[in-house]
Amino acid sequence: MTQAPFIWGKNYGLFVELEKTKLTFDTIQKETQFADFEWISKPSKINFVAEWSVGNYLFVVNFHAEKKLSFAEKDNYELVYTSADFVMEHECRIYRKLKY
Repeated sequence: MTQAPFIWGKNYGLFVELEKTKLTFDTIQKETQFADFEWISKPSKINFVAEWSVGNYLFVVNFHAEKKLSFAEKDNYELVYTSADFVMEHECRIYRKLKY
């Protein structure tokens, strides 16, 4: 049982990017009422990429600190945010579904 607040260690860059992603996610959640959240790929001991969708948005996060994982382009989505300009080792991306 933890008695004190969690303290981030050497992965502060990941913390910053997760916070940015969470703030965007919370905004989208308010718009969609969180009714259509869907895990696409959950992270695990062997899978370091998490993907989930809410409304017209797709979130992709790399949890591997030492490897740059490749992200395939998403059909029918446009990239609206990437953390690659700030921190490469924990890239986070947010896509928005294209309207036709």
